[in-house]
Order: sequence, then structure tokens, then C-alpha cells
Amino acid sequence: IYRIYKEDIRYCYSQGRLSYLVLKEKELAFYMKLDELAERLGKSFVRIHQRYLVNSLWVDFIGKDSITLKDDVSLPISRSLREAATARLAKALLGDF
Repeated sequence: IYRIYKEDIRYCYSQGRLSYLVLKEKELAFYMKLDELAERLGKSFVRIHQRYLVNSLWVDFIGKDSITLKDDVSLPISRSLREAATARLAKALLGDF
């Protein structure tokens, strides 16, 4: 059992039946759907792709097809979620969440 603070989670992704929390120093795998994880984590986490959920606190740049996190990790934004994800992330970057 780990105690994890939401602000320490950079992003989450799913692969097969597993979901992963990506933290600064490690990744944790567990069984949970990404939709359920998004509900539990709250509004500061934004779904940017079928496989990715990102913590808006870690977003540094929003591009056309991807976002870049403060630690230079780049994640794709899907076409179907681009408009909603970009709007939510832009609000978060402006501190208007």
C-alpha cells in the first residue's frame, strides 16, 4: 500500500487491463479502468487520449497534436478529445480551473 499525493502524479496511462500512475521516480501498475481513475482523481486530471490522463499541474506546453510536461515528456492528444482537452488544459494553465 502506497500513499500517493495527487500533485505527485504526472500522468496516467492504460495498457491492456492495467493502468499506470507515472510519478517522478517510479511507475505503479494496478487494475482499474482509466475512466474510473479519472473520476477518483478529480478535475485537475484531463483525458487527452484513449490511453492517457494527464495532471494539468504538470503541463508546460499545449501543441496541436501533443502536450509537453514540465519534465519534457511529450504525450499525444487524440483528434476526438483535442478540443475539450485543450480547452480544459488552457484554463488550468491560466489558473482558471
